[in-house]
Amino acid sequence: MIHHNRFILNIFAMFATILLFLAPLLNAWHLYLFGQESELTIYSALGGIIPWSDAAGYYSGANNLLWDGSLDYWNMRRPLNALLFSVRLWISNGDFKIALILQAILCALSAFWVAKTVSQTFGKMAGFLTLAVLFIFASVFIPTTLSETLGLTLGSLSFIALWQAIQQPQKVWIFFIAGCFLMIAQNTRAGALFIFPLLVIWLGYQNNNHSFQKNKFQLRIPLFFIFGIIIAFLYNLLLIKVYGASTDGTMHGNFATTLYGLVAGGKGWLHAYQTYPDIAATSSEAAFAQFLFSKSFELFKSNPSLLVLGFLKGIGGLTKGFISFFQRDLSQNLVLKISIRFLGTLFLGFMLFRWKSLYKDYKKEIGLISICLFGMLISAGFIWADGSYRVFAATVPFLAAAVGIVLGTSRKIPFLLNLSKINSSSFSESRNAIWLGSVLIIAALFIPLHFKLSSHTVLPVFHCAANEKPFIIQNIQGIPYLNIEQNKEAFKNLMLKSVNENKEKFVKLLDLPGLSQTPILALIYNLNTKTNQLVIAPSKLFEQNSARIGICTAPLPEPEATDLIVQVKSFEGLHEQ
Repeated sequence: MIHHNRFILNIFAMFATILLFLAPLLNAWHLYLFGQESELTIYSALGGIIPWSDAAGYYSGANNLLWDGSLDYWNMRRPLNALLFSVRLWISNGDFKIALILQAILCALSAFWVAKTVSQTFGKMAGFLTLAVLFIFASVFIPTTLSETLGLTLGSLSFIALWQAIQQPQKVWIFFIAGCFLMIAQNTRAGALFIFPLLVIWLGYQNNNHSFQKNKFQLRIPLFFIFGIIIAFLYNLLLIKVYGASTDGTMHGNFATTLYGLVAGGKGWLHAYQTYPDIAATSSEAAFAQFLFSKSFELFKSNPSLLVLGFLKGIGGLTKGFISFFQRDLSQNLVLKISIRFLGTLFLGFMLFRWKSLYKDYKKEIGLISICLFGMLISAGFIWADGSYRVFAATVPFLAAAVGIVLGTSRKIPFLLNLSKINSSSFSESRNAIWLGSVLIIAALFIPLHFKLSSHTVLPVFHCAANEKPFIIQNIQGIPYLNIEQNKEAFKNLMLKSVNENKEKFVKLLDLPGLSQTPILALIYNLNTKTNQLVIAPSKLFEQNSARIGICTAPLPEPEATDLIVQVKSFEGLHEQ
């Protein structure tokens, strides 16, 4: 009876977590009715739903895979996000919202299992606080197609596998799984890569007797972990080899701009484009990356101190971000600004003191998290300037667990894991994590092969007037769109808050003559050109039941005319060839 009640409570908690992680989606889709909009979210999801900038790139890449079976050059940087988003679009019959819901559910499950894993050792309050931190991070990205959500999901699965591995080091195959999952997570959302060498060293001192052996390094466990990393790296290369259709892209191609900004003294990734605008404009990403690697090396040789300066700026940015966590919009008040940072510093000191006091009872768990946090700290020196907290998506579970353990563990709670009495049910979360991670990895590799083999469908012939452009679109009801006429004030306020470089153009749309005739702002994918296009369209377009629809578009009237957004003038359903 006790086990039955525990099972019911566990299911209830899991579904409650899923609902919690769906809340940011629903809030965004209602134009942040309950507030809590993030600057990053309203930039990457126009009106809470329409992908913009990098988010639009991932959406376009997923559609390319669906209809052409190939990755464009941009998505060759991090192929897994576009591949799995294409799989979710395929499952949902092209419905953008359902694809995002599936993404949120996967993230919720992985976060819930992380919290359960932590709670088995440190108690329910520690697990609850761990989940809270994971949710705070995830809520920013869940309404978008950015890679952070998937990076967090895979990073959570790797955390769970690594946690079980150190509890049962005799099962060395789990270290292989953990290394593989963690590297795949980092390839999905590149970040704290310095945790890998640190983990390899630390794991060398874990032996099969469940104790930490000083000055006795053993190769067996690190070798399995390294082998997992290598397989994950080769897996990423295989995805690019199978689905990459362009020689213009390369894996992590945008790292070159980050490196150049770093060795220039921490000036950020834009510095490369500002320094070499002509080369950037005329070169492929792969060629520009090679050029920047060469220039970065030359710059480092001429003045190595600039790299140190860039590194220190990154560390300073991380420290400032942590101690100012609760500052947000209150930063204009100088006294409050200083007070919050002072309290943040005290809180950081408290956490370090509390962390040290817990170490003697939880050497393996605290040791694992500590080495990963140290790896994140070192990595911040190199990448913080270009991504802020986003870069830690794959390793946030380690930070979340640290916060949950420090704030939620009572010294009165005994050590809950007695390894000599562990039963198979104690690690159900790790089994779930390994199964889910394996399914995602296999799905990303094989399901898009179906798209590739069926990508030679002949499109219907469709023509427009001489001054209009023809578009052929699929599953019109499932694309991301928003009625901006019915949500004028909310949309305007969001755009004005946004750092979007084109926000004035979007605000001007609201004053467009005849907006009532074309009140829908949408991002369509043109099957003819394999590209995205923002359009304003009549609402009747989204009531069409045809699988494929042809639309004719024209530029907006002056002075709103721009190549950014076009206006749908007419449309018709198309028959299959």
